[in-house]
Amino acid sequence: MSMYWKWDKFVPAQICEAFIQEMHYTKLQDATIFDGYSSTNTSVKQKDVRNNKVAFMPANHWMEGILYNFARYANSAAGWNFDVPYNEDIQYVEYGPGEKYDWHADKEFYLPKPGMRKLSVILQLSKSSDFTGGGLFLKDGDEKVLEGSLLKEQGDVVVFPSFLLHKAAEVESGVRRAVVLWATGPALK
Repeated sequence: MSMYWKWDKFVPAQICEAFIQEMHYTKLQDATIFDGYSSTNTSVKQKDVRNNKVAFMPANHWMEGILYNFARYANSAAGWNFDVPYNEDIQYVEYGPGEKYDWHADKEFYLPKPGMRKLSVILQLSKSSDFTGGGLFLKDGDEKVLEGSLLKEQGDVVVFPSFLLHKAAEVESGVRRAVVLWATGPALK
């Protein structure tokens, strides 16, 4: 069974650029992290962990279908076979100089509709020449950091179980853009 499933430069540049252009007219907000361990169960700003900008797209956005199909394929091909009949609204993310999202797992998020996050899908929208530093890194079960960023080029796509620790490394210069989808379903048994 694979720890992640990846496609190199699979999504055409025209699609990535069209989405970036669309996002040019969208108001971004400061990213937050889920405070699932407190009695308030809310999202909070915690700049030492996450300090980038985000925007959520409404349900049934055209990019949602593209990303969800990657989740469905990887789920079967990698042998995970999670029950993932739904997905959350997609999230556009931007990381400028000094911005990052430190080690975390997406599984901590429990949804208003029945279920939980099971698969995380990330599409690299930026060209590698648009930024330095940054990138997506995963840890395996032994806490060993996998070598190098999984997202290097525009159009790269990666899918992994949402319980895996991962981070968006700090960008040194330029802007790194990506879009994220979480495939969801009933709680794991």
